[in-house]
Amino acid sequence: MNRFVLFVACFAVAITASVARAEFDEVSVPVNEVFVPVGFDDNDRVEVVLDGYLPDTCHKLADVKVTIDENSHTMTLDQKAKRVLGACADVTVPFSNVLSLGALEAGTYKIKLADAEESQPLKVTKAPVETPDDFLYAPVDNISVERKDGEIYARIEGRFTSSCLNMDRFEVHHTGKTIQVLPIMKYNIAADAPCEVNERPFKEYVELPNVEAVRHLLHVRSLEGRSKNLVFNPKTVQK
Repeated sequence: MNRFVLFVACFAVAITASVARAEFDEVSVPVNEVFVPVGFDDNDRVEVVLDGYLPDTCHKLADVKVTIDENSHTMTLDQKAKRVLGACADVTVPFSNVLSLGALEAGTYKIKLADAEESQPLKVTKAPVETPDDFLYAPVDNISVERKDGEIYARIEGRFTSSCLNMDRFEVHHTGKTIQVLPIMKYNIAADAPCEVNERPFKEYVELPNVEAVRHLLHVRSLEGRSKNLVFNPKTVQK
């Protein structure tokens, strides 16, 4: 191999390595809002939602770095993004990232962003019962927000898997910028009609409280242990 060919080969390897490093260049990105739902027990999967904008199309959402100060029970969240090499469109890219903190011991925690001084409380209570949830939540597949007759509704869709399962009621709790919806179902066993495996889809509309025209989190509990989360702006909700 002559020197010129060797130089080109080495140069190509160097460029490839540089591109690989650039593709995995991880940076912190700002977060506009952290939504902290309420009502978690120490046997729940605790979740918070980070909402913001990536600066351009060359940034791709990555994981959240969580730093825990055990003395103050403070969790500091640092949203990361991968900055990739290439032609970028100079437009912001919205994101909403659901962060699972897993099961936490009962107590009051502080949630804060890496670039902020203020924090939000996260309260985890002792579970009153040994079962995973206080209620039997419905199995939810999808959620959305719609406007009907001037009011805002959550559309909740899912599937019952037994003839003995039916919807009982919905509990709605509004705290700060988070609306928690608990879809509670009932399990009825009749002596003359044993339960049968029967997958039945359901679609329910739940009226939401009037809220100011800023971004809110709709947080809906579900039977499988994970909630469904949707960040929305009441001002832009369509019919």
